[in-house]
Amino acid sequence: MYQTLTSMDAGIADRNLRIEIFAMCESASDQNGRLSILGTFDSITGVQFPLILQQAAVVLRLRFWPLERRNHSVRLTTTDPDGREVMAPVEAAAALLPSPEDQSSAYNIIFHVRDLCLNSPGEHTVDFYLDGGLEGRLPFTVVQAPPRDAGAQ
Repeated sequence: MYQTLTSMDAGIADRNLRIEIFAMCESASDQNGRLSILGTFDSITGVQFPLILQQAAVVLRLRFWPLERRNHSVRLTTTDPDGREVMAPVEAAAALLPSPEDQSSAYNIIFHVRDLCLNSPGEHTVDFYLDGGLEGRLPFTVVQAPPRDAGAQ
């Protein structure tokens, strides 16, 4: 005889929203809840500044429970080592619609970034806000590479 375990039985005592994935990558897509992520990274190297990151994506996968079923506001900010925003905040609405049973569900969020201007090397951050509260911080490092010697082969 098999016994069905609930998430409470399986050791998930707190049922607060969780961030399962928070990453920067080259590209990402969501096909009916299946999240595909290509080329995650946590550092970018440039020879001269400002450095333009032509294309990237910031990906979040959230785990939530039926009590959180409602519309939420989502906001991302990106800051440089001095805490200055390097792009306008990205804002969106997220309608969390969990399964009808007492089960958790996942919700994928993909923010596509184009032509991000990074003025200086150092640790930058992407901050994730849900309903106005900071829920996660993703650091990424911008590294200055030494200039290439024009005569080197």
